[in-house]
Amino acid sequence: VYIQNTTALTDALELTLGARNQRVLQTAADLAAGMNSSARRSRNAWEAGIGDRLTDSTRLYARAGRTFRFPNTDELFGFDPITYATICRSDLRPQEGTTQEIGGYWKTASASLHGAVYRIDLTDEIAYDGTTYPNVNLPATRHQGLELEGGWRLSATWHGRLDYTYTDATYRQGIDAGNTIPSVPRNRATLELSWQGGRAGTWSALVNYT
Repeated sequence: VYIQNTTALTDALELTLGARNQRVLQTAADLAAGMNSSARRSRNAWEAGIGDRLTDSTRLYARAGRTFRFPNTDELFGFDPITYATICRSDLRPQEGTTQEIGGYWKTASASLHGAVYRIDLTDEIAYDGTTYPNVNLPATRHQGLELEGGWRLSATWHGRLDYTYTDATYRQGIDAGNTIPSVPRNRATLELSWQGGRAGTWSALVNYT
C-alpha cells in the first residue's frame, strides 16, 4: 500500500510527499535436498522532494527518503561449500537505506540532459559471497556519486544517448570500514545510436563500458 501527494506551492515550485508499506511472504522447497523454508517480511519507506521549474526547459530538484529491497527469489538460493547441496537463505534480511539526491533536468526539442549527485547509506546490503557461495547481508555501506544522462535528436530518424555513472561504494562498519566494495563498478557508461525506420523497425548500436 502506498500514498503519494504532489502540491503546487507556486506555479513553478512543487512539493512531493509519499509513504509506502510492503509485506512479502517467500517460500522455497527442494525435495531432493530436503529443504523447506519460508520467511515473512514487512518494511516501510518514505520520500520527500521539492522541484523548481526555472524555465520551460530547466528544472532543479532535491529529494530524500528511505528505501528498501526484498531479496529476489534466486538470491535466496545457494550451495553448501562442503556438500554442494542446495540451501535457502531464509534469514537473508531485506536491504534498507536512506537516500539523498540533488539534480536537474534540461530539455529542448532536440536534446535533453539530466545530472544528479547522490548518497545512499545502506543497511543489510545484499551481495554475493564468493567464499561461502550464497548471498549475504553486508555490514553498513555507502554508495555516493554522480549520474549524467544525455540524449539528442540527430534527425527525424536518428537518435543518440549517452549515460555515465560514477560510484564511490565503501563499507561504513566492520573490519573493512573505509574500504571499497569490490563488486560495485566505479565507472559505467553507455553510448547508444538508434535508427527509427518505421515499418523496418527500430535498430540500435550500443556500447557499454564498465
